[in-house]
Amino acid sequence: MARLWSCGFELQSITAGVEVDTIVGQASISTTLVNGGGASLHTKGTVGPAYVTQQFTTTSATNNVYVRFYVNFTSFPSANSITIALIRSAAAGNNLTIRCNTAGTIYLNNEQTSTQVGSTSSAMSLNTWYRIEFSYVYSTGAANAYLNGTNFATGTASTSVITDTAWFGNIDANTAIALNYDDIAINDQTGSNQTGLPGAGLLLRYSPNAAGDSNGFLTQVGGTAGSANNFTRVDEVTPDNATSYNASITAASDLFKVG
Repeated sequence: MARLWSCGFELQSITAGVEVDTIVGQASISTTLVNGGGASLHTKGTVGPAYVTQQFTTTSATNNVYVRFYVNFTSFPSANSITIALIRSAAAGNNLTIRCNTAGTIYLNNEQTSTQVGSTSSAMSLNTWYRIEFSYVYSTGAANAYLNGTNFATGTASTSVITDTAWFGNIDANTAIALNYDDIAINDQTGSNQTGLPGAGLLLRYSPNAAGDSNGFLTQVGGTAGSANNFTRVDEVTPDNATSYNASITAASDLFKVG
């Protein structure tokens, strides 16, 4: 499939392994400043790292990469050329980054050669949500970046760079910048749908708030007793894992859980 990974931080957790692989520094969840749904990732406006990382494919991946994220700045960086997103791998190091300047402009940078790719964007405003996208073609090194769907950077990066992991946030530890991230999506070119830029989109989480029309589990485990209360075991944000859940054993070797 083409959609490799997406995250809207709707589970409202910064525990490693819940929504992202790792959380570094002062990254936190915001429920007051969101692009869609009920939460976003916030990075504090103080000096020090505040970012998350996610491996979205195997460490030997040679596919194209198409990244989307929404960002809202409450303060621009205190220095130019600050990395706010990147794609990389342990094998090849950093590949491409989105970097931000003090004026609120962004540009695409080839980290393999430490050179800018294409032009710099128009200036953004504080306290406004923007959709940023960038892409990388493995075979040719073709690289592009977009601001609200407008292509501002076109060029060629290094070819045949393995790319399997993305980072989002204030990645440069010595610079203050405050911004929120939401509705991240990453595609490759395989499959029949979502084989290019993700485009505009929101990531929402729905959970039950009352008993449904059917409570089909014969055996309930955890939470309040009684089938009418099944929904109370699967409605929590952030999920409590195995503390509350529904389970039904239909045969000695058949166990099914929802939690």
